[in-house]
Amino acid sequence: MELFVFIYVTDKEREKRLCDRLELLTAAADISRVKLYNCRSEKAAEFFSDEQWQSLQMAFISLDSPDGKNIGKTLYQKNPACRLTYYKEGCAQLEELLPSRPVRYWNCLDFRKLDIIFKKQLKEMEDDPFFFHYSDRLRSVSIPYQSVYYAYSRNRAVYLHTVQGEVGPLPRTLDYIQKLFKGEAFVRVHQSFLVRRRSVRMLDKGKKVIIMENGEEIPVSKSLYNKVVNLFDKNDSLEGQKCGIQDKTGEKMISCGQEVRGNE
Repeated sequence: MELFVFIYVTDKEREKRLCDRLELLTAAADISRVKLYNCRSEKAAEFFSDEQWQSLQMAFISLDSPDGKNIGKTLYQKNPACRLTYYKEGCAQLEELLPSRPVRYWNCLDFRKLDIIFKKQLKEMEDDPFFFHYSDRLRSVSIPYQSVYYAYSRNRAVYLHTVQGEVGPLPRTLDYIQKLFKGEAFVRVHQSFLVRRRSVRMLDKGKKVIIMENGEEIPVSKSLYNKVVNLFDKNDSLEGQKCGIQDKTGEKMISCGQEVRGNE
């Protein structure tokens, strides 16, 4: 399993203690790779790309500075799937902080509580509807759905193409993986490809390929072509957001009418 963690802290000594503890916890949890994004000011957070925000799975944000609340709100807007913990010494008022999603608070003097919070968050990822979760005897994967561009099969295994890079191989069929995806956020366009609808930007009718938001072209099979066109032509909605394709470029190419970014 890979883990991407955001840390906002204004004190260098506290930053080191937190990072050291998280590295111990991730090692004990048998996480193959952990990436810690350290941030010390609201201005520094402005340099984060949308892809970086969306890749985050956990965040620990200090309330020692008023900037913490603003960074927390930005994180929630960019990536509501990220599991967020605010912290400072002693008690903190959390009533005004992101009331629409559960938020944890950690008294940073109590590292035993941090251990409990971390383990609970890992466990909750398995059942979180914002996350794709897969596990077998060799690996465990928890990835926010919004960070997945598409899934594809190759050599009797499945790979996930995400904003962080490629995840896999998962020794399963694409049919099996498709059943693990919750809701209707993903659509099958080819025997070997399953794409996230919010990442689709254009359908080239001449070449019979889907163009993703990252510029990649995904083939559409003959057997699924009419179904794919009909899905987009319906101008239906997914979780309250338009996901139709508007015909702006003539008969051979239709482009997507959905927003470039948005909450899943």
